[in-house]
Amino acid sequence: MASQAKALTLLLSILVVSLCKPSNGAGIAIYWGQNGGEKSLAVTCASGNYQFVNVAFLSSFGNDRTPELNLAGQCNTTFGTCTVFSDEIRSCQSRGIKVLLSIGGGEGNYSLSSADDAAQVANYIWNNFLGGHLSSKRPLGDAVLDGVDFAIDKRSGQFWDDLARALNGFSGQRKVYLAAAPQCLFPDDHLDTAIKTGLFDYVWVQFFNNPPCQYSGDAVNLLNAWNQWITVQSEQIFLGLPAAPEAAPSGGFISADDLNTKVLPFIKISPKYAGVMLWNKFYDNGYSDAIKGNVTNYIWNDFLGGQSTSCPLGDAILDGVDFVIDLGSGQFWDDLARALNGFSGQRKVYLAAAPQCLFPDDHLDTAIKTGLFDYVWVQFYNNPLCQYSGDAGNLLRAWNQWITVESNQIFLGLPAAPEAAPSGGFICADDLITKVLPFIKSSPKYGGVMLWSKGFDNGYSDAIKGNRSKMACQAKALTLLLSIFAVSLCKPSNGAGIAIYWGQNGGEGSLADTCNTGNYQFVNVAFLYKFGNGRTPELNLAGHCDPSAGTCTVFSNEIISCQNLGIKVLLSIGGGTTADYSLSSADDAAQVATYIWNNFLGGQSSSRPLGDAILDGVDFDIETNSGLYWDDLAKALNGFSGERKVYLAAAPQCPFPDASLDTAIKTGLFDYVWVQFYNNPQCQYSGNADNLLNAWNQWITVQSDQIFLGLPAAPEAAPSGGFIPVDVLNSEVLPSINTSPKFGGVMLWSKYFDNGYSDGIILDGTKLVSPA
Repeated sequence: MASQAKALTLLLSILVVSLCKPSNGAGIAIYWGQNGGEKSLAVTCASGNYQFVNVAFLSSFGNDRTPELNLAGQCNTTFGTCTVFSDEIRSCQSRGIKVLLSIGGGEGNYSLSSADDAAQVANYIWNNFLGGHLSSKRPLGDAVLDGVDFAIDKRSGQFWDDLARALNGFSGQRKVYLAAAPQCLFPDDHLDTAIKTGLFDYVWVQFFNNPPCQYSGDAVNLLNAWNQWITVQSEQIFLGLPAAPEAAPSGGFISADDLNTKVLPFIKISPKYAGVMLWNKFYDNGYSDAIKGNVTNYIWNDFLGGQSTSCPLGDAILDGVDFVIDLGSGQFWDDLARALNGFSGQRKVYLAAAPQCLFPDDHLDTAIKTGLFDYVWVQFYNNPLCQYSGDAGNLLRAWNQWITVESNQIFLGLPAAPEAAPSGGFICADDLITKVLPFIKSSPKYGGVMLWSKGFDNGYSDAIKGNRSKMACQAKALTLLLSIFAVSLCKPSNGAGIAIYWGQNGGEGSLADTCNTGNYQFVNVAFLYKFGNGRTPELNLAGHCDPSAGTCTVFSNEIISCQNLGIKVLLSIGGGTTADYSLSSADDAAQVATYIWNNFLGGQSSSRPLGDAILDGVDFDIETNSGLYWDDLAKALNGFSGERKVYLAAAPQCPFPDASLDTAIKTGLFDYVWVQFYNNPQCQYSGNADNLLNAWNQWITVQSDQIFLGLPAAPEAAPSGGFIPVDVLNSEVLPSINTSPKFGGVMLWSKYFDNGYSDGIILDGTKLVSPA
């Protein structure tokens, strides 16, 4: 998304509650691995139809048996050929798909003889398929699966609860998702005791090959059994079905039409309904495509970057989705946000929310708390308690609540004419400009104005100087939203402004002082300078503190203070000179990502170097000249965005493409790319801007929507040149590059050298002025 006022964004707006209720992974789970003719795992995931893939089966284990993986005609574990799927598993996971190891099956040879036997099996699974590393013969290579599916169809029900507990015990190191696939007869003979532990994240019940509880022309037996299954201790229950009649010799197949009209409407009203499980990929020849109700996939395939033969708006690709949720409950909108955000690994999906101004919003509060929304345009109309009514008191009080939410761009939502809001809230342009905007634009989170709607905007937006946002309504469930994002007089929106590096000189002042200048919208805490390839990670903040002595935790409150000002604080990894880092493999990258997540981002660790503060993301300042595995690190970090948004930034050198970061940037996962136009004579400013502009025009072709001009804040900050006097920057350089819709602002190296330089930078025609 461009940060300029001229940038246009098309968003798909959801106006009504769909019959399908997305949940944490709501959609379709599929079994894969039991027929060599079902195509590869990568092709399965690339279909866009599935949110879970169960790799089936670990068919022999327990009671002193040698564990064996049986993937039918896909590969031969004896000869080690199943390791070919390692990259395919990671590819699936990069799409937000959970890949689980399915154990058991109908033809397997397995049982557990004791709790100790269960613990041994758990250890084997952990080390050979999950996050452990005590095995040199991992059947599926070094890919780390997300969890384990219990497809237990034989033997007794003893000790499966012990296996669940033992596997769950590893979640302290890395979350192990647990799923169960019981038969629909309630309770299940094999898995009842295990399910009662309450440890199973997902229960996909097999409503097939069981005449007493399956569909057989009518849904009575199925619905009776369903109502029993939703009483178990799991929050996500799936309807398990065969993907074709021949997939279930004893019956249970439901045509897509009957499923959509006779079954789903009755079970989706349950808050535990999570989606459909299908047996299996070999038989799924279009059935999953026909299952309506997968909101996420429908939106992705029909409006965003996916593929469909029936796109309502043709082959145009919209930029994102706007949540205008005015009906129903607040349940599951957070899950829809996570699910849509999961596609950002393929193409960035921008998310917007349009809550009512009463704080918090009844429908969208939980969703907004995910921190995944790029824009929140609050409806300050048709709500007398928080709208303008001759004075701005109620509106401003509500505004001050809304700017506390986890989004960096808050918009003032208004009607474009009195008749656009029957219950009030219209503000004439003069009053808006003189009585309201001066008080809200001082917030670093102010993003502009949203208007309802184009049909009523007969000159109102023309009168609003510097704040334009236009909404066009389309009937029924969908709205196209054309938004022209405004630039605050203090700071340009969508991150436009200044990014600064802090941490490499004890004389540069505190982090809090840096943020309190009001000049910066991003602070890169530099550097995590040692990591990867077996190294013990180390943070180096020069003279500021000593991580080994635990004194850097003093900055925890300062980080939070910066974030409360709307500033994103990122951990910068890498650096030059004395840095010591590299990645040896995709698995090494995954381990580094997990370390960063647990020690600096939203995870948990007992030894977080910067204390309890949760940083907003990670900046890649990689100067090794090796591009290997940085793309894997980006994908692994982005994978955590399902739990909390992880912003990614890259700081490549200006020669294009960058030797270290080219492959990583091509993933399209980087929110910000601040290019170092210094210490590189062939592409930096050197009396004229020709080389710089030539390089800039190459950099704006990369897959990121915000490109920053990286500069030294003083001549001595860049021994090999690239410094641009601020008057030259404002008059000769910025006017030539800020016309690009990808221009995001300026990055400076570093705070120690910034002695007034940032004060003089003019972005979007306005000089940044520090508060008195």
